[in-house]
Amino acid sequence: MAMRCSDGDVAALSALHDEMTATAQDEAYLTYRALHFEFHCRVIRGSGNEYIARYVGAEPLLLKCLINYPPGFIAPVLHVHREIPHASILTAIATRDADAAEAAARDHIRTTRERLERLGYVHEGDQGIPTREAFDLADEALKSRLPKHHLYVCAEDSPELARHIAFREFLKRHPEYRDQLGQLKWALAEQFDNDKYPYMDGKAALVREIIALAQREQG
Repeated sequence: MAMRCSDGDVAALSALHDEMTATAQDEAYLTYRALHFEFHCRVIRGSGNEYIARYVGAEPLLLKCLINYPPGFIAPVLHVHREIPHASILTAIATRDADAAEAAARDHIRTTRERLERLGYVHEGDQGIPTREAFDLADEALKSRLPKHHLYVCAEDSPELARHIAFREFLKRHPEYRDQLGQLKWALAEQFDNDKYPYMDGKAALVREIIALAQREQG
């Protein structure tokens, strides 16, 4: 985005950053989170990656999930977001410095990982999938109180993120594959009594087929 942005893009990002700073308080968390999401959407759209820009759409579900978090959990999550170096990303874009923008984006991932670890998440590496960092929540008591979830962190230009989005959008367009995969997953869960390894192996071929079809449609 640093090389493609207009003065209007920079002004819009700057205004969003100012609003994020002003609402960075516990009682305004959902407002802050929506602004934070819009900040990154604008960066993605400005990057010229039309595919990711078109299909980033998980935020409404994320906002809905956050409402169910227990008291006391939102404040440290907000602290994580507040410490992430959005200002350095904004400065790099404003000065049209592509190298600095890339470095700031990579630093964003690093600081996100460090602060998630302070919240109790354990970094598990990429688990053999480059550009996707996996995390697990070590606090079992807290885990039992939160909605069940798998947490991954990806850079905005991550091929793995693009693959996930392609997979999701293909299933939305093709209910026959969605239903076929859903039925298979239920059958495997019952057959293997929720043992995740044979369950994963059992659905792998169909998942690969769907990904190949999604990528073919994508062109």
